[in-house]
Amino acid sequence: MWLTILAVLMVSACAVAGGAGEDVGAGADVDVGADVGADVGAGEVSPGPEWYWEAGPSLPSVVQENAVLAVGDALWVMGGFQNLQLVDKVRVLAGDAAAWGDGPKLPRALHHLNAAVVADTVFIVGSLQGFNFAATGDAWRLDTTAAAAGWVPIAAMPTARRRGSAGVAVLGTDIYIIGGFRGGAVAEVDRFDTTRAEDPDAWSALPSLPGERDHGAAVAHAGKVYFVGGRDSDITAVHDDLWVFDPTRPEAGWLALAPLPTARGGIAAAVYDGLFVVIGGEGNSAVTGGVFPDVEAYDPTTDRWQVLPPMPVPRHGTGAVVFAGALWVPGGADVQAFGASDVVERLVRDR
Repeated sequence: MWLTILAVLMVSACAVAGGAGEDVGAGADVDVGADVGADVGAGEVSPGPEWYWEAGPSLPSVVQENAVLAVGDALWVMGGFQNLQLVDKVRVLAGDAAAWGDGPKLPRALHHLNAAVVADTVFIVGSLQGFNFAATGDAWRLDTTAAAAGWVPIAAMPTARRRGSAGVAVLGTDIYIIGGFRGGAVAEVDRFDTTRAEDPDAWSALPSLPGERDHGAAVAHAGKVYFVGGRDSDITAVHDDLWVFDPTRPEAGWLALAPLPTARGGIAAAVYDGLFVVIGGEGNSAVTGGVFPDVEAYDPTTDRWQVLPPMPVPRHGTGAVVFAGALWVPGGADVQAFGASDVVERLVRDR
């Protein structure tokens, strides 16, 4: 079956919106040479601080479809595919950002992990496994203050709602698992109460997304949860939706905000300096490799997007996290579907 999945993943991209320098969003003409801080909604370039990319220390091996977390004063890259081999490795970059080391191995080789960190504890709450991309609801926690104790099994996702490749966000002690893949894209949204991690009742279902999505991204900011992009079938079926959910008003469900200027899936995203920064992705028909270099940032105070400097090495299939004062993007793939990379880059905002 995995050969069939691989064939689907290798389908050529055929239809996606343009990147920096094109007429995007509300009709802003963005000059490639002056796109930093371009306000897509207003169609003008604001002065603002300077954004730029730097190279970080390369990973010890190529990896994609991995999870990325900031854990204490370290950056973790967890699981994924090393070329076409599944790995249980956790790579760790310490606070001095000088060289990668090895962290505690995963309970087993996993990819497309739903992973999060709450206080000093790392959680895995669902993932995909094997070359048939089978969804699993298996869940574990690792107390990083007592890492020698290893990964401890906790309450699994409800069987009917298990999935990987979801958007994951943390509010307080709750983990939100948004959309994802279970034989296809799903719209389900669940909340996991980490204070009751061993209790099956720690899981609660929330209002579903307006549409099925996997390979999108989620962040939490100012008490709300956001979900953006993703796809609903193959690599080319990408979306530009940005939705927000307020846990204090669950009856309102997911509300639409200004759409992502460049529709894409397989994206990385994080909140950096109060902006929701969306990086890379796949499904790009404009280039042979099918990968997006685009970086776009959403300001929740204005409901507007800005175009930021593109990735020097465009990638998909990884995550982004704020670490050591910058926004880091380690590994991923530099061609559509499979093409794992050891490249590590960080986006910096001068102040």
